[in-house]
Amino acid sequence: MHRGVAALGRALVRRLQRAVPGGGGGVTILAYHLVGGRTGSPVDLPEPVFRSQMTELARRGSALPLSELVESVERRRRFESPRVVVTFDDGYENFTRRALPVLAELGIPATLFVLTDFVDGTRRGPLRGAADLPPADWDELRSLREGGRVEIGSHSRSHPDLRRLSAAELAAELEGSAAAIERGTGARPAAFCYPRALRSRRAEAAVARVYRAAVVGGGRTNDPRRVHPHRLGRVSLRRDMPESLGEVLDARVVLEEWIADRVRHLRRGAAGAPRAAAAA
Repeated sequence: MHRGVAALGRALVRRLQRAVPGGGGGVTILAYHLVGGRTGSPVDLPEPVFRSQMTELARRGSALPLSELVESVERRRRFESPRVVVTFDDGYENFTRRALPVLAELGIPATLFVLTDFVDGTRRGPLRGAADLPPADWDELRSLREGGRVEIGSHSRSHPDLRRLSAAELAAELEGSAAAIERGTGARPAAFCYPRALRSRRAEAAVARVYRAAVVGGGRTNDPRRVHPHRLGRVSLRRDMPESLGEVLDARVVLEEWIADRVRHLRRGAAGAPRAAAAA
């Protein structure tokens, strides 16, 4: 019953999406997780769907590295036509085995946000049903970075709700992840991805002390003249979404993601007190 109601709600939201104004010269950041992982996870896309979407981007000629978007945001320089940034979360080996060959074939750059405890082998990956999928190793990640087509960013050490951490715990997650990536790949990461897209002003300030930029949720297209470099909106791709990226890339905001982002924060808002404050 619950799934049926949810499906009905998504269908209604997708109809409303057609009335959303276009994004103009903004930049859409796409968030992927797995490709052809056979996990049953809603964020595990079939390989043919992923290839179709990347082929669509290649035809548009609109993909650019995340670092180029960040530079444009810092300079308040808007693009003449809509652009796209492709990102992947977590650091599963699935990225190098399934997604990377397609990206390399089509010449599409990407950013991979890695969980450093997962890559180190001290913690399982965060996706349900994907316990058997291993992480990429540091040699692979170093090779990706040195190849120049994949930028490596941080997704924290252990995928916590940053809003609940004490100052010391926040520093350990953010600085620890950045240091691990620098040791493992030879370069310090410039960008951060919030676990579960959950953030607060306090967490944002801590992130800004360590990273040049950060991606959040919300489904909004990013206008480099107006968006904050630590609040870059993203759209999470799921297997129940239309195969074509057309509506996602042409909209100023993707309503499904905007609503999902609000629901995430409402559900977890009551538990958002930092541990140090709770103990005081």
